[in-house]
Amino acid sequence: MDTVPIPKEYQPSLGWIDESPSQYERYLGMFREGYWDCVKHYLENIDYVPKKSDWDANGWISEIEGYEDGYKTAERAMERN
Repeated sequence: MDTVPIPKEYQPSLGWIDESPSQYERYLGMFREGYWDCVKHYLENIDYVPKKSDWDANGWISEIEGYEDGYKTAERAMERN
């Protein structure tokens, strides 16, 4: 996994340290979770066919978007390899 592109609205601002966890941390944590969930599906079945519902998540909007982005990033990586 290369550098994770964090959407601007979730990047830390001067007040981010006061929030625990920050939107940045929520996004990044769920990005990683979505990424590795997708990899796990492919490890279990190399012929895995992704479904839209695979990248559905619940939580803060930053968590939902992070999971979806991570899952889709891993999907693209798996399709290339």
